[in-house]
Amino acid sequence: MARWEALQALEPQFQEQLHLLYLNDTLPMDVRCYLAAWIEDQNWVQAMDSHKSSAQMLFYDFLTQLKDQCSRFSQDSGSLPLQHCFRLYRQEIEVLAGQPKWARGVVDVSGPTVSPQEVLDALQCQLGRCATFQDLLLHELDGWRARQRKACLGITADTSLDQLEEWFTAGARVLFQLQQLLGELERLSDEVRYDNDLLWRSLPTLQPRCTELLSCLLQSAFVVETQPHMVPHRLFPHPLVLKTNNKFSVRTRLLVKLQDPSEALTVKVTIDSFRRFNILTSNTRTLTPEKSPGRSLVCEFGFLTLKEQRAGGSGKGSSGSSEVLLPVTEELHLITFTVSYKYQGLTQDLQASTLPVVIISNMNQMTSAWASVLWFNLLSPKPQDQLFFCNPPEAPWTVLGPALSWQFAAAAGRGLNKDQLAMLRDKLFGRKQKQEAELLLSWDKFSKLESPPGKVPFWTWLDGILSLVRCHLQDIWKDGHIMGFVSRSQEKRLLKKMLSGTFLLRFSETLAKGGITCTWVEHQDDGEVKIRSVEPYTSEVLQLLPLTEIIRHYQLLEERTTPENPLRFLYPRTPRDEAFARYYRDSGGPGGSGNPRAAGTRGLGGAGCGEVGKAGAWGLERGETRVWGLRGEKREAGGSSGERREPGACEGRSESLSACGRERWEPGV
Repeated sequence: MARWEALQALEPQFQEQLHLLYLNDTLPMDVRCYLAAWIEDQNWVQAMDSHKSSAQMLFYDFLTQLKDQCSRFSQDSGSLPLQHCFRLYRQEIEVLAGQPKWARGVVDVSGPTVSPQEVLDALQCQLGRCATFQDLLLHELDGWRARQRKACLGITADTSLDQLEEWFTAGARVLFQLQQLLGELERLSDEVRYDNDLLWRSLPTLQPRCTELLSCLLQSAFVVETQPHMVPHRLFPHPLVLKTNNKFSVRTRLLVKLQDPSEALTVKVTIDSFRRFNILTSNTRTLTPEKSPGRSLVCEFGFLTLKEQRAGGSGKGSSGSSEVLLPVTEELHLITFTVSYKYQGLTQDLQASTLPVVIISNMNQMTSAWASVLWFNLLSPKPQDQLFFCNPPEAPWTVLGPALSWQFAAAAGRGLNKDQLAMLRDKLFGRKQKQEAELLLSWDKFSKLESPPGKVPFWTWLDGILSLVRCHLQDIWKDGHIMGFVSRSQEKRLLKKMLSGTFLLRFSETLAKGGITCTWVEHQDDGEVKIRSVEPYTSEVLQLLPLTEIIRHYQLLEERTTPENPLRFLYPRTPRDEAFARYYRDSGGPGGSGNPRAAGTRGLGGAGCGEVGKAGAWGLERGETRVWGLRGEKREAGGSSGERREPGACEGRSESLSACGRERWEPGV
């Protein structure tokens, strides 16, 4: 509508010339004003230069626009004069349409300008083009759905629907115009018919084909734009996992922006599931145009809540399907939306369903539920297969590996590199393995069976690390300061040739809730190389003090030595403060502001290896009277140095990695 707006913005003397220009025009100024957007969107040059059928379809679309605008005026009592003007003009146009030259050419054999065969060929050609265009649209829509599934798993993907909406709307507009044209031709054929009338015999086959194409297009155009996600999103990072009695949001969209203003489009939501649920909030909404330039037809359910019905049976059999009992975290539920679409005499019920969701009743089930969502969307070729976990397929490592990397990218903005993925691959399949393309992992081994060296399933262990990174380590993970996944043997190999004081950060291999440890190398005067570690820091410790502050103020206290920080260089050769200064609390960086004394904890953390009772690691703040003990208990600062051990303090003398740090009491940290 840019051109018409520019004309309206002209200075008064030019406005007068504009009125004179349109004074005797067939199309009144009021009509031009209200239909300016539609007029500017049409290809008038093509309608004049191409076959007459294009002009005919444009003419009938123009009549539809006049009718729609009259309907809008009828809803506003103050628009009565305009309504009268539009109705009068529409009647005049229809009178002209009653004596069309092109119609006489179609049905009058005495002097045709366009033969019936030419009209029929043009209609069949147009329907064929619409079918081809629709096939391309459905292919693009399938691509969008695949991208949406990946986006739910954490990968960055373009899930915008704006371009598809333009294409769907254009395709539907053409089909509605064709339907009108076929109806008009059928009416004219009934009025004027002759022997062996080709049009009269062919129209009954063209109408159903046009209706079928339009029906298929409309059904595909109703989609779930945003999959179910508990609110607020910052507290619940995973979509497609819902908890009973917790609010969640979901958004649907109709990609065809053609609506009769007098017909309300009401969307109803239902749930088809293994168990029975009540929707506590309203289960209906109206599909309305967005308050945006695009005016998309959307329906957003912002605060839906599910409550389970305890009465009745359980299992899929209670819903009328085959009797199958699955764990709660493997039950897949579908949320379905239905809307009755009415436009230009066509009425059709449209349906759209979400991707399968997992419904839990306790947050302790979140880890297993997300594993199910991940496995299903990676491997299921059927987006609505609710019985997928009756016989879940194995996952190729070439598919699973990148998906694990997506989890870290979604949690902290950086995925896994090839070395980190190799460590996870070795943990799952062992060092002696086949080619990567041949590696297959079962669902049970991924989510249920214990994975060495710890006693927890692989996914439980990895999800604990993801939670730790998301809550406490985002910045330093994103900047690549955490090596993370490295075996103890590889850790020793990497550090032993480095400068004394070189350290790296890796994740615990045994803690179910996630832990991060620091390992460094010391070169003794006699040439001996010692690898030292600390007991892993868990979320309970890191919520009191950031890891960067622990590293900054870490001190190792041994008999007859001055307390000093043994952590000098982040692997391979980056000075400690150069790597972490921007995160320090007094730097104004991501770590916050202020100084470490404001952390609210009694000690700064530290650990080391040494002789029992003679050496210990500690990080006592100046002015404080207590420090954290080995198991979290508080000890008086006046005690012996051997008793003032921070979380992670080592016991026993160590000359190798396996006997250092927590490995003393729990091998495989």
